[in-house]
Amino acid sequence: MRTEIICAGIFFQTSKNNNIFAPTVGTMRTRLITVFLLLATSLPVAAQGYRIGVEIGGLAGDTLLLGYHFGDRKFIADTTILDENGKGTFTGSQPLAGGIYLVVLPDKSYFEMLITEDQDFSLRTRSDNLAGELQFSGSPLNNAFLEYQQKMISFRQKSESLRKNIQNPPPEWDTRDTEEARKQLADLDREVESYYDEVIRAHRGSLLAHIVQAMKPPHIPDFDLPAECANPDSLQMVLEYGYMRDHFFDGFAWADSSMLRTPILQNKLQYYITRVLIQHPDSLAVPVLTLIDRSKVHPSVFQYVSAFLLNHFMQSKIMGHDKVYVRIARQVYLSGEAFWAEDEFLSELRENVARVAPTLIGETGHDLIMESSTGEWHSLHQVEADYTVLYFWEPDCGHCKVVTPQLRELYKEWKNRNIEVFAVYTHDNRDKWLDYIAENRLEWINVYDPMHQTNFRYWYHIISTPAIYLLDRDKKILAKRISVETLEDMVNRLLNGQGI
Repeated sequence: MRTEIICAGIFFQTSKNNNIFAPTVGTMRTRLITVFLLLATSLPVAAQGYRIGVEIGGLAGDTLLLGYHFGDRKFIADTTILDENGKGTFTGSQPLAGGIYLVVLPDKSYFEMLITEDQDFSLRTRSDNLAGELQFSGSPLNNAFLEYQQKMISFRQKSESLRKNIQNPPPEWDTRDTEEARKQLADLDREVESYYDEVIRAHRGSLLAHIVQAMKPPHIPDFDLPAECANPDSLQMVLEYGYMRDHFFDGFAWADSSMLRTPILQNKLQYYITRVLIQHPDSLAVPVLTLIDRSKVHPSVFQYVSAFLLNHFMQSKIMGHDKVYVRIARQVYLSGEAFWAEDEFLSELRENVARVAPTLIGETGHDLIMESSTGEWHSLHQVEADYTVLYFWEPDCGHCKVVTPQLRELYKEWKNRNIEVFAVYTHDNRDKWLDYIAENRLEWINVYDPMHQTNFRYWYHIISTPAIYLLDRDKKILAKRISVETLEDMVNRLLNGQGI
């Protein structure tokens, strides 16, 4: 059985950061991101106000900010001006939505606290020792939160010291000392796991318990492997992966919208989809959509998780991730489940999905029937080859002038191995095209569409050149918009029977 310390519960910041809070909506790059900002300010709250007294020793007449997390951003909720004794009050007629909040000093240092149903309490500390002097009055949960943070700091310091000595043993150490340090680290792991459980039991149902539960790493069990197993290590890895995939979010409080106003949910989502899951689109789609289904227990959480995952896979630079983006778009947004999505956004999303869908990895590339440089007509689907390189280019493109000669040299090596190049000239200047073909001795299939009858730009999402696709014998898309170097590596792997 294995566990590890995840010390993300440290909420004191003393660095002078001038960019604590999020920019305004007008600086955001995409319409989708505004969904997060609107959600951040529109979560439901109860019908009573808040009153939080603060006393900061060493400050007088200064302005404090009360902020909150929302995903990886922070927003301002309120301000107060301290009197000559360093005292002030954050107050409002409407309650604050639950979450982890920040009290930010003029120098941008800050500490954090929990906001739950009870929003009438006070705190005191000193500006020169925020963490060490912090005390809460009238908020037992925040005192427990403070104790939790301090305990996790202690665990982290012990863990870092042990790991440092294990990785770089002191000169006077021998193997027994190193083994003893490993034993102490394992004991510390168990102590941390036990402490997580203790906090969760003591504060069951509270925001603190939900935070600790979310930060508690999955406990991978021991697996009974068959005695006759030929590759036990490989089987162990497969079983561990399956367990992490299926149990990473066990116990997460999906019904608690307060988790949105912490950095924890986004961090956990990000880690899961980038570090836990295999990055192949077919391995991603089911667990990602399962996450969305689990989040439906609370409308705001469902909205956030859906928007975050759609945004992630829409912006991902990893080839094939657009397949997951299309699945989310179709099953959540375009199906009518996304109650928050406006008609204009859905219209744009529908159009974008229609553009992306034909070029998804695994889809059969659309047939292109085009005139060749010799006046004959060629059909992409009629090309007899184990693999076909579909190449969109034009002579005056600066990058094409680099890629085309490189691809020509590869073609010389590949043409006798049943690999063909179907090169589409994307403009309509026939003379310029033929001159370039002759001067550069391009002996592959050269075609063009001067009357734009094939709509190739739509079917293959061609917005710039060069663009390289790799198709199999059945013209299914194996790779798209790849560099010539990546193409060479992929083809060589395929020819050697290694797969992509």
